[in-house]
Amino acid sequence: METIEREENVIRNIYEGNIDFANRTFEKGSEYAENIHEFCRLEEEVYQLLGEHNKAKAEELISSILSLESLVECDSFAEGFKMGTRMLMAALYDVNAKSIYKK
Repeated sequence: METIEREENVIRNIYEGNIDFANRTFEKGSEYAENIHEFCRLEEEVYQLLGEHNKAKAEELISSILSLESLVECDSFAEGFKMGTRMLMAALYDVNAKSIYKK
């Protein structure tokens, strides 16, 4: 029964917005950390090339790209969740599935 309660708490926490999948940490030296570092380095380099008068437009472009990426991630998460749920439902309710175990 404890497992069910824990699962219900996770579902409730997702519903109430207590679980933030975007708010996560990463390990120093990880591939993610290296990519963030490289992004920041390139961002500063581009800003220097553009000069102050074009910096705002570059920031607007980056913000737009990040917003689009967030939408794609959300959609991918939702589609993956649905696919996983369909797989579970198919496994649970496939009455014609053959099994090596006696029913």
